[in-house]
Amino acid sequence: MRLKLKIFSFWLVIAMSSLVVSTASAQGAGVASPVTREKAIIKNNPFQLKNEGFSGMIDIFAGYDSNINYAAGDSTSIYEGTVGGLAFLLNPSIRFTTSDLSKRFNSSSKLAYGVEASILYRQYYNTATVDNIFNEPRFGASLGGELYYKPSDNFKIQLFEKGTRYSEPHYLFSDTYTQTWYQNALGIGMLVVPGGGLLEMVLRYELNLNIFEDATLSAGNRMGHRFGFRASYKFFPYTMVWFSTTYDIWSYFDNSARGSMPLRLYGGVSTPITTSLALTLGGGYGWGFYNSGNSPSTWLALGSLTYTLVNKLKLGFNYNHTFEDSVIGSFSDEQNFSLTAYYQPYRTILFQSSLGFRLMNYYDIYYENGGTGDSTRTDTILYATFSGQYRFSNNLTFGVNYRFMMDSTPYRVTTSVQTIYPDSAGSIVNNPSYMKHEIFLTGTYYF
Repeated sequence: MRLKLKIFSFWLVIAMSSLVVSTASAQGAGVASPVTREKAIIKNNPFQLKNEGFSGMIDIFAGYDSNINYAAGDSTSIYEGTVGGLAFLLNPSIRFTTSDLSKRFNSSSKLAYGVEASILYRQYYNTATVDNIFNEPRFGASLGGELYYKPSDNFKIQLFEKGTRYSEPHYLFSDTYTQTWYQNALGIGMLVVPGGGLLEMVLRYELNLNIFEDATLSAGNRMGHRFGFRASYKFFPYTMVWFSTTYDIWSYFDNSARGSMPLRLYGGVSTPITTSLALTLGGGYGWGFYNSGNSPSTWLALGSLTYTLVNKLKLGFNYNHTFEDSVIGSFSDEQNFSLTAYYQPYRTILFQSSLGFRLMNYYDIYYENGGTGDSTRTDTILYATFSGQYRFSNNLTFGVNYRFMMDSTPYRVTTSVQTIYPDSAGSIVNNPSYMKHEIFLTGTYYF
């Protein structure tokens, strides 16, 4: 058995899971504003059979995962050897949508809506662990929906909700070797376009919940309220200046002292350079307003350069500097760079890829149960994804999918002295770094 380390060094697993660019988001590489026009819950799929009524798909992934347990492979700790093995994923989903949902606020219908549900079954096969604990099946699920209502061309409303259960293998958990948590986002957005359409305003409210299934991690359970506003003005046919602001209220259920109310102010411009090339630049300032400890007060920046060729080829470069509330500490200061590509040379062939780099600094690291370490932490994160799909028939596609993830940090955590496990009496030094390769053959059946 392995010792369950009651610390939050595992949280970057979650950060990386949300960071890696999905196949759907690679289609829209561009940062128009910190407050987007709408929040897309049901993603568009170029191979989907129907855009109206009931439809669905069954995704199958079969391949190899080089580091199932997100371990460092550090020889100085017997608890952090990497475990590789065969991996199988089954992901069926079903949706119901109206015909104009994909157009969102640009829909000509007065009412457009959709609902989507999916289940994820994950199975690993390896012989490296005691009792084959990593071979136990794991399940995730999601349920989401969005609705657009247009009382007039000058005023439009969006309602949205999405709840997701994640279940990831991880070496820090001795009971099940599984890290499970829930995320839920519920909100409303409004688009106001007065007069002739030169001025456009977006207002949005979003309620976020993050809940860990393991009661020993309840200190990470939190709730967030996010208020967003964006105003943009067109002074050329396709060029606009914009102003955005976000105000968050974060509260932790078990510790009110960790709460914060960050405020961010941005301004920028979005403009085409040529018929195929578009540029967005913006910047601003933000304040953390934390209840205790250090509080960020720093500059903000974002930029994107997007190249599009007749909807067949889309290339994007994105950069942003910001700060975020952090479960493992008070906050993180981060710089993010990414390249994305979407290429569909024929109706039956689709390639998507991404490459990214993140530099993250965490402050006021939170410890419990006697753990010790530095008060700050710096992580260098690299990731790359590639997918290729071939449409064999109207209902069937085959492809290949590759993901690479690496988190490197000099940060270490030393646990308190323990005597439960006699083969490792004393303290344990935890290394949260890891490197991971995933390669899958994929098949999708559409119905």
